[in-house]
Amino acid sequence: MTKSKSAQMKDAALVALQDSNSLTEAAERAGISGREMFAHVHNDSDFAMTYKENRARQMITYADSLAARRDHALEVVTAILDDAEQPGAVRLKAAQTILAATAEQVQVVDTIVSHEVSRARERRQGFLKWWDD
Repeated sequence: MTKSKSAQMKDAALVALQDSNSLTEAAERAGISGREMFAHVHNDSDFAMTYKENRARQMITYADSLAARRDHALEVVTAILDDAEQPGAVRLKAAQTILAATAEQVQVVDTIVSHEVSRARERRQGFLKWWDD
């Protein structure tokens, strides 16, 4: 069974969204108007959900790639920090870099945990309301 022209255009729009930095750019790549792209993203729940799922997968892949590079960068900075031959200012900067990265990581983890705790509370409250009804 062949997809309708509308379904094919939506597929093209989803592909374009993955490779674009804005809705306007994606619309141009997909060969549709910016207004049409906006309508797909904001008014078509199936399209929006697929777009969000694709974007989440992209972000996970990107984060994994950055994590590998981050680990290597930390090894390099740690080697500089531990190298007694390096000037004090360079070693101090290495230490500051590690501390800043650690603080940022703690902040990210705190944000994620806070979000997950809020979601768990909402689910629990919904369950208790259902149970009481």
